[in-house]
Amino acid sequence: MEKSECQNEPIFLYIVRHGKTVSNLEAKVHGWTDSPLSELGISQAKKVGEGIKDIVFNTAYSSDIKRAADTAGFILSANKNEKPVLQEVFGLREWNYGGYEGIDEVNMWVPLFEEKNMEFRLDRSNWEEFTALTTDREIADSIARNDPAKTAENYDDILKRAKEGVDFLIKDTAEKGGGNALVVSHGNIIPTILHLYIPDEYNGETVPNCSLTILKIENGKFSLEKVGDTSFIDN
Repeated sequence: MEKSECQNEPIFLYIVRHGKTVSNLEAKVHGWTDSPLSELGISQAKKVGEGIKDIVFNTAYSSDIKRAADTAGFILSANKNEKPVLQEVFGLREWNYGGYEGIDEVNMWVPLFEEKNMEFRLDRSNWEEFTALTTDREIADSIARNDPAKTAENYDDILKRAKEGVDFLIKDTAEKGGGNALVVSHGNIIPTILHLYIPDEYNGETVPNCSLTILKIENGKFSLEKVGDTSFIDN
């Protein structure tokens, strides 16, 4: 993104991953396919809202997928200050997994793990070992290549969409004077955004459900203040 001529003060993006969903609990693939927040996910969203209730948000955005918008709604409902109108942004959607959407995630991940001579484990106990051997680009492009429906996004598709969405919300926030923006999105698109804007600072840390990541933009420069913080939901 080009430096904004409208920015009056630093922008802080309070990026939250949506709460845990029913499909998360069932180990189903859901990118563009929606799944409702589970009872745990609702509790997580409310806890995050309580934890950041004193933050003054000038703007608020979420993915246009309901699990993210619902999470944003719980967070804003707890806020003690004047609440901005929530804007739903297509670019903040999760990766599109095409023909794998809605089915058991083993179908999607097993071939990728086999490419690295590894066994896919549902408990993700060897996930860090797997990600150390690959990149998000390799993962997305392999999913798109393997997708039987040939409708999954490749990595360039994802990058283009994410950049359009984040550039929009940064410009919109800058035009409204800067300050704090609430951004609620998904578990794979958030790391994509971090790789896109702060490749030298983001080291692949995980972003669990309802974790908080803070990205600062000042004078056109991006910096990572916090990543994957679960302190609000761990208490």
